[in-house]
Amino acid sequence: MTSQSILPSHTPSPVAGNSTPVPLRDTNTSTSTWAARNPTHTTILCRTPPPRVSEAQKASRKIKRDQKMELTKLLYDAVAKYLDEEKMRIQSLAHAHNVTLKHINNMISSQMKYHSLHKAHLTNALLHAKAKEMNAGKFNLFTSAIRNSSYNQTSLLGHNIH
Repeated sequence: MTSQSILPSHTPSPVAGNSTPVPLRDTNTSTSTWAARNPTHTTILCRTPPPRVSEAQKASRKIKRDQKMELTKLLYDAVAKYLDEEKMRIQSLAHAHNVTLKHINNMISSQMKYHSLHKAHLTNALLHAKAKEMNAGKFNLFTSAIRNSSYNQTSLLGHNIH
């Protein structure tokens, strides 16, 4: 191999008779920064610090902050008072109608209770038993008795429902 193929910073001269290598970049410039290596690209300028706040602006901001904190405290106190009154009214309703607080809160709340219960249901158990029966090709007395029974017929134990 020649020394020209080893050094990537040099290329052969385009002139046919000249065999001296030509450097790709100027060797006199500094290449320590990205901006120096990429002179055609724009650079992001340094952020200038914001102007200093005067004492009058600080005092004005403190007054506004104190006023806002006072209004917020008044709002929180009013909401707490309202919630206490509402709680007392719910307790009196529960006592008057002989029901629990939870029952009244469930009636009042607008939250939907569509969560599923993580327990076995009769419908799921019957479907599971029927699926096993169909898949096994066997007759199941339990599912057939439920399918054939009605409210005015006898139950699985042979007792009359009425």
